[in-house]
Order: sequence, then C-alpha cells, then structure tokens
Amino acid sequence: MKNNQTANEPSGIRLMRFMSSRLLQIVRKEHKNGNSICLYGTGEYWSAFEKSAYLLCQLFPEKEVFIAKHVEYPFPIVMTCISDDELIKYGRNHIFHRDYSNYKELYYQKTPTVPYHIWHRDKMNMFGYEIDTLYRKKN
Repeated sequence: MKNNQTANEPSGIRLMRFMSSRLLQIVRKEHKNGNSICLYGTGEYWSAFEKSAYLLCQLFPEKEVFIAKHVEYPFPIVMTCISDDELIKYGRNHIFHRDYSNYKELYYQKTPTVPYHIWHRDKMNMFGYEIDTLYRKKN
C-alpha cells in the first residue's frame, strides 16, 4: 500500500486524515454491509470499521479493537486494523473481491446480525460506553 505522495507520513497521521474526511461515508456504507470486509489503506495498516471490523475479528480473533469518534457523528465507531504484511500473506490464499492500492474488499460468510450487535455492545462496554444510555432517546 505504498504511495509516493504520503510515503513519509506516519500511518497514524494518515489514518486521522482519512477518518476526518471519509468516516461518515464509511459508517453509512457499514450500516448496509451484509458480508463484506471493507479495508481502507492507511500506510502500513489497513483499517476496518463497524461490521467490517467485526468480520475481520472473526478471521483474526487476536486483533485489537479501538473506538473512533467523529464530531459530526454522535456515536462511537468500532474499528480494527491489520498490517499490510498480514493482509498480503492472507491474500496469497484468498481472492479479494475488490483489490485497489488503498481499498480492498473480501467476502465473508453471511452472518446473523444478533452476534454482531452483541460483539459491538461488548466492545463499547469494554471502553466504558454504556450502550443503553448511548442509544436511549431522551424523553
């Protein structure tokens, strides 16, 4: 995922810039996601958000999960990352549905929404977000 324009920029800086410009679009896409793992290149790492993060964690259970926030989106967003080297290794035995320099997409088996919602709730709780109070409408 090498790019001459940002070759000297650290992955974390690329990720922050990417999230500030595309995170809302990605969250909208993830709300409709059924069984795709959408990965966004940010230097030496590929980032997955929400349902894609869940599915990636099904393939790689040891992956750490993080919480992202965006000023224009009221809820925390679950994300995870995989290194470029790990993804290249995985790609040797698997076919990417879409394979671009800064975006890759894998199909995963169709999964019921309940396990995803339980996983999502558990990850939010792990970071101290009380899901019931986050999503409860004010009277």
